[in-house]
Amino acid sequence: MLELARVLNARFLLYSTSNVYGKPAKLPVTEDDPLRPFEGYGWSKVAAEAVSMSYHVVHGVPVTIFRLWKPYGPYDNGVVGIFIARALRGEDLVVNNGGVDTTDFLYVEDLCDATELALRKDEAVGQAFNIGLGVETSILDLAKIIVKLVGSNSKINVQPKTAEPFRSYPDVSKAMRILGFKPKYDLVSGLRATIDWFRRNL
Repeated sequence: MLELARVLNARFLLYSTSNVYGKPAKLPVTEDDPLRPFEGYGWSKVAAEAVSMSYHVVHGVPVTIFRLWKPYGPYDNGVVGIFIARALRGEDLVVNNGGVDTTDFLYVEDLCDATELALRKDEAVGQAFNIGLGVETSILDLAKIIVKLVGSNSKINVQPKTAEPFRSYPDVSKAMRILGFKPKYDLVSGLRATIDWFRRNL
């Protein structure tokens, strides 16, 4: 894809991941924090970022990198989609590690808006951006919000804590400053839109 972008003189946007940072030493995570994944997926994205930036430096391909936290929305098959589907069926929501792990959730339409901004702004070229709401949410709180919004009788089954909390959420001020990125959906409004889709399509 990078070679095709070089031949066609096209903009190239890489969706990377917050996993490149591993377990953050401080919060919120900034783009200048060290990249130190602890699993293969994170390292594969570090490699993809490196190759992408090499094409920018060597061949002048206009590359931008997005380090995504947890996008969600219609068709979601991650924790948001699993929790919504189970809540709609009245099944238990299983929350691991005592529910203390945290992350940041971004509704997919906001990701689409950020993508368009990055592909239109020359200032985005050669840059990496954290993309999320910039709000820390625990998995237990996510489960509670979904059960409430669905109006479900589902119980939240909190499993015992087995590891130190994994906490991660981004500083998105760089994306706001350079891209003009401003999410339209907070967590509740994004979840409502996603629940509505699941009700129609589950």
